[in-house]
Amino acid sequence: MEAISAHIMENSKFKCGIIGTGSFAEVHSQAAEENSATVLSGVCDIDPQRSGDFAYKWNTKAFGSVNELLSEAVPDIVAICSPDETHADIAKEVIEHTNAPRVLVIEKPLCTSTEQLEMLSQLPQDRTRIIVDHSRRFNSAHQRLKKMIEDNELGTELISVNWQYYAGWFHTGIHAIDTLRMLLGDLSFVYSKKTQVDRFPEDPLFDVELQSEKFPGVRINLEGIPEKPYMIFECVLLFNKGRIRIHWDDIFIDREKLDRAKRPALWFDENFKADSIHKALDTMYSACTEYLNGGDPEILNQVNFEEARKTTEILLAAIEAQ
Repeated sequence: MEAISAHIMENSKFKCGIIGTGSFAEVHSQAAEENSATVLSGVCDIDPQRSGDFAYKWNTKAFGSVNELLSEAVPDIVAICSPDETHADIAKEVIEHTNAPRVLVIEKPLCTSTEQLEMLSQLPQDRTRIIVDHSRRFNSAHQRLKKMIEDNELGTELISVNWQYYAGWFHTGIHAIDTLRMLLGDLSFVYSKKTQVDRFPEDPLFDVELQSEKFPGVRINLEGIPEKPYMIFECVLLFNKGRIRIHWDDIFIDREKLDRAKRPALWFDENFKADSIHKALDTMYSACTEYLNGGDPEILNQVNFEEARKTTEILLAAIEAQ
């Protein structure tokens, strides 16, 4: 009787499929398994051995192709966790399939070329909702920062933004772009300079200048620095009444106070931690299931195709300007 009840409960859950079984697939599998409304129904990879090992670990089924996964497992949610350059073609195959899922999650970046972005922009989204895993948008700490800025808690004027990142423009710089877009609104590309190759030969570092629509005239600088010795990923947003300092998952807030001479100065006020990538992804999967259950369709707007497209356009503009 218990086995029958468990079977019924599992069949009532939304089915998730994963394409590509690398490191990011592990995080998606964990999110799908831990969410009470979803179940991992199948995976596929071009490497049958790796796909089989992954399926065994997560107690699911390995399929030999995207077509087999969609035809036999018929997932409600599909996550593309394959190499960056394959995202666009796989997304096209998924969306055009007879058993296209209702939600397609694409790991960042959305794609790696202007041609791919144009192709994706032409795909219909009447059956399948495309979202991109820019997980900081589902991070409660970054949501808190967004509201802090919107409520003018640190002042009405943005003075400067400086973000240092490492490893590669596609691999790490994209997090800086999308987080700044989340916090400040629409940004536009101004200038870029290729500086050096760091961890990835095919993904160099760039120094980039952006402009904010909400705060025109303010220089927003992204600086690529070598990974060694410090692996720095830091941002400072300076406002006329305070400052935000982001150091990986640590967030520090400095507010304006008067010093002993009654002059305005910045004083440390509070520190809080960002959610882990696991928790942020759990929140995203919960939003997907809420949407699938007939909830507010706008719940996925913050990570929808249009938002990802704008982030990707800046990413690609910096490269094409060379």
